[in-house]
Amino acid sequence: MNIVLQPLQSVGPLESILRERTTVRAFTDKPVPLVLVSKILKYTLGFIDEREVPEASGLPEGMRKRRSSPSGGGLNATEGYVLIKNVEGVAPGVYYYDPHSHMLHVKSTELPDVGSLLSGQHFANGIPIGLFLTSRFDKSWWKYEHSRAYRMALLEVGHVAQTFQLIATALGLGTWPTGALSEKRIEPLLKLTNPNEQVLFFVGCGYGDGVITSGELASLV
Repeated sequence: MNIVLQPLQSVGPLESILRERTTVRAFTDKPVPLVLVSKILKYTLGFIDEREVPEASGLPEGMRKRRSSPSGGGLNATEGYVLIKNVEGVAPGVYYYDPHSHMLHVKSTELPDVGSLLSGQHFANGIPIGLFLTSRFDKSWWKYEHSRAYRMALLEVGHVAQTFQLIATALGLGTWPTGALSEKRIEPLLKLTNPNEQVLFFVGCGYGDGVITSGELASLV
């Protein structure tokens, strides 16, 4: 039996953003305003005060925080390290985003070509801002068996990456996600101190020039 679904009668703000989101591989030299970066990080990884679980729930304080994206067990195992190359008023480098204080903490002031961090995808060298997403596996292991913990970590990072892209799109920016990471080059920049924290994904954004495929990539194919 086939069921014919009703056609769309109207398109709201969310539907418009979903239609507009696209992968961009060529970015202009226009710097991204810090106020936009602040908003993207707040709604991607920051804790939303209005969503905090009440103390009466009986949960410990560390587990009452909530983000806009779902998290397995409410553990918030995903962390973010911001690669800044062309943001107004911010020196290039890699910064840790602290969701508790909504602040950036410098990790590295030396910034190699972005493409060398992303398995030779050198068309990404012009990206003005990116976000390395890591997972604190030890947080997930506390609640889930190891195999399920990995599944939950990957799902959570996926949710967070999609939120990043939707917020950036709503702010007029193009986005580009990739899982092709060069971990040996990335980890020294992030200066991870916990051996149970691993980088899993990268998503970047900036002002695009309307070209989905960069000139460098087009020449290769």
